[in-house]
Formats: sequence, structure tokens, C-alpha cells
Amino acid sequence: FHRYTQANAYERLLSYVQQHFPEDTFLTQLIELDYCTQHKSRPKPLLLPELDPDAKTDLIASLYPEASHKARFLAFSIGFDPHLLDQENRFEPGDFQVLLMYEGQQACVWTQFESNLGLVEIPLV
Repeated sequence: FHRYTQANAYERLLSYVQQHFPEDTFLTQLIELDYCTQHKSRPKPLLLPELDPDAKTDLIASLYPEASHKARFLAFSIGFDPHLLDQENRFEPGDFQVLLMYEGQQACVWTQFESNLGLVEIPLV
């Protein structure tokens, strides 16, 4: 028999969604975010491209200037407000970016923000 990893399960789910719901970009982004927030250490992204390295470095410097040298980060652009989805259970389309910080000892911490509108930091429990 074959043992599936967590990444295998998410890859199969993404494949199914892309095949049956190719026009739904929110769902693929949501699945990717769910996958990335299930880890204590930085996973390899499955589908979403990371932000440009220079932009990511600037974000890290401005948001987490005193982050441990052991911390690892992922940064994505997404098309919806994850804070509203989490708090009010509704999708609000927009141009948002998510920065996930992994320190290896606890669940990742993610910060989402819209261009020039401020930050919302949400620790995952």
C-alpha cells in the first residue's frame, strides 16, 4: 500500500479543484494558505508563487525587524481578504499579501495586508 504525505493529499486536492473548478482562483489560494499554515517549519509552496525576493525582504524588515535569525518566511499575493474570511466568514475580493513566519517551535504567525492600508497580525492557534 502507499503512504500519502500531507503534501500528497493537498496536491491531489489542488489537482481536483483545478480540473473541476478551473475558474475558481479563490479556492486554490485558500487551499494553499491552509497547507502552509499547517506547519511549524517553512514548507515548500505547492502552487502560489512567492513574492519577489526584494519585496519579501523589505516586508520582513518592516514587519519583523527583530525576528530571530532562525525564523523562516513565506510571502504570497492573494485575491481576497483572509481576515474577513476568518472573522466574518465572507469573501472580500481585493489585492492582499500574506506574510507567514515560521520559527519551528509553534504554529506559524501570519500577517495579511492590503496595499497601504495597514496590517493585521493573526496568530494561529
